[in-house]
Amino acid sequence: MSRHTLYDVISNLDDVLALCQKNKHMPEDVCGNTLLDWVNVGIVGWDEACKSYFYNIETGNHETTLAVGTDFRGIPTYQHLIKSLSTLFLEDKDMFTFSDNKINTVE
Repeated sequence: MSRHTLYDVISNLDDVLALCQKNKHMPEDVCGNTLLDWVNVGIVGWDEACKSYFYNIETGNHETTLAVGTDFRGIPTYQHLIKSLSTLFLEDKDMFTFSDNKINTVE
């Protein structure tokens, strides 16, 4: 299983964070986790056993508050991962620029 940060997937993350801080508005996911929470403790990766990309966030006492792609072939391709991450925050779905696939799918 590979584990990465959002920086490995989103190439303009620093720019988005700076704009959010300037506007004093941090996007939140459906569970109330902010973009900054995701930057600090969010994980994105590939699970070979599930044949799926995934992303999750653990906050507080290592409790997972949101996990996506944990089912067999839940997010089967990198393009599906991009589409899913694009809609993670209740904001402009085009706010992120995604990097080429830097997530290793080979263990």
